[in-house]
Amino acid sequence: MFDRRTLLQSGLSFFGSYAFTTAFAAKVRKNEWSTNGKLITTHADRAHLLRANINHTPTSTRKIETLIIGGGISGLSAGWWLQKKGLNDFLIVDLDQDVGGNSQSSKNHISPFPWGAHYLPIPSSTSLYVKDFLRDVGVIKGMDQDGLDIYNPEYLCADRQERLFFKGSWQDSLIPQKYLTQDELQQFANFHSYIEIWKNKIGRDHKPAFAIPVAFSSQDPEFLELDNISFATLATSQGWTSKPLDWYLNYCCKDDYGRGIHEVSAWSGIHYFAARSGIGSNTESHSVLTWPEGNGWLVQQFEKILTGKIERSKLAIHINTKSHQLFADILSFKDGSVERVYATDIIYAGHRLSAANVIDQYKESRPAFLQNMEYAPWLVANVSIEGLSEDEREDQAWDNVNYYQESLGYIVADHQNITTRHHANTVLTYFKTLDSFDPKTSRLEAGLKSHQDWSEMIRQDLAKTQPRIAEKITNIDCKVWGHGMIYPKVGYIWGKDRNKRFESLGRLHFAHSDMSGISIFEEAQYQGVEAANKVIQLQASSHHRSAANTPENNVY
Repeated sequence: MFDRRTLLQSGLSFFGSYAFTTAFAAKVRKNEWSTNGKLITTHADRAHLLRANINHTPTSTRKIETLIIGGGISGLSAGWWLQKKGLNDFLIVDLDQDVGGNSQSSKNHISPFPWGAHYLPIPSSTSLYVKDFLRDVGVIKGMDQDGLDIYNPEYLCADRQERLFFKGSWQDSLIPQKYLTQDELQQFANFHSYIEIWKNKIGRDHKPAFAIPVAFSSQDPEFLELDNISFATLATSQGWTSKPLDWYLNYCCKDDYGRGIHEVSAWSGIHYFAARSGIGSNTESHSVLTWPEGNGWLVQQFEKILTGKIERSKLAIHINTKSHQLFADILSFKDGSVERVYATDIIYAGHRLSAANVIDQYKESRPAFLQNMEYAPWLVANVSIEGLSEDEREDQAWDNVNYYQESLGYIVADHQNITTRHHANTVLTYFKTLDSFDPKTSRLEAGLKSHQDWSEMIRQDLAKTQPRIAEKITNIDCKVWGHGMIYPKVGYIWGKDRNKRFESLGRLHFAHSDMSGISIFEEAQYQGVEAANKVIQLQASSHHRSAANTPENNVY
């Protein structure tokens, strides 16, 4: 049964606001609105240096047991796990000053805010590494008598969690509900019934059909056939053709994958809805964990744990896997120097595409599977609003979406902060997938846009439903993630190249969510920990052999 909201619950009449909205948009077109803020670089220019022939003559050397290249969630997780298991001779390098990848965050005079990933669903039973980390950082406080985790209530998303502007007013829930025809309602019911079936399916290998991390999902060939068709093809075959349901499926896929139902596989589409089964003692299965910084708060906890282990503004420009000892040449953007780091093991935790210009074996013979890796570009903007009335502030949910706009809406960054959530000032974090064209063309188009272009688009978007709030914008900072996330196109997750993405090159290992095809915290963390486990096993074996060969252990 869907929740219902009355037509004018939000207090905003769509038709009554039309004249105000039109006047506002006209002002924007005439550039009467000043736009404070900036277009923030993601340091893609640094990564693009790898395409050039960089002189990487080292001026110094260093030896270390484990070098981790990349300070996103995978790289940070690898370091956390090594340290947790007692292996402390490691180093993490990242090309940015701020680590975290697309889980970065920042703050201004109003609030902290995310620059990308902004929540973590209650982890499923298979997300054991996530639960370990959440215990380490105090998010999970203990366990009740039934064995269910108790979550710190401060981090559980507070009400009102989400709302959708649909047919003239705001409604709770992102599922379109008001004034649907009987056929539209039936299609939603059929879709939910279909998903419930998949939630309970077990494969012939005795694994659930869909799980998080993906590696825990069944590989029953019958199930994997869904990876060979698009989600749109499946929707058509099931009769899910109504506009509201089509919008909802597209919204969900864009929200997690950066592309719509015509571009992602049916397997990944069902996975979005059927894989999550987490529940806690004081939560429900649909609950999420969030912070003003978004997942940047989790990054901050990693940084505290890994104090002294992270070196910033450093780019790996060459990895040699063929000599008698593994090494990487690391360029420092602070002074331009290059250091050669010899390591027993290296974990490459960056986008795999970037590795094609770094690893000697990849440079000599580019692996064919790299051609199948596609990354979705995104726009994220943080919009400062000042001077909200009490009613304007109270109307906001954490997640706010307009059915009629191409953007994915915005979250209220300080929604969780009980000391500021009733204040007149706030920060809205705005999300838009750049998917009008193929990813490469969309990146090129985004590169032609100025801060003013993005700001005017965002103002007009907000003004469609909340013109008075749009008037109170004081600053817009924008960031374009050109390679924001891997997306699970048809045939990617379970295709012929899957095993190749996971293969180590000797003692060079890989860790990134692009290996699994789904860019979420749980996947990135899992890949980082599994790479660390490879290192742990190999180094333990080496130390055992070394000890066995010492004179005191030799028998003459």
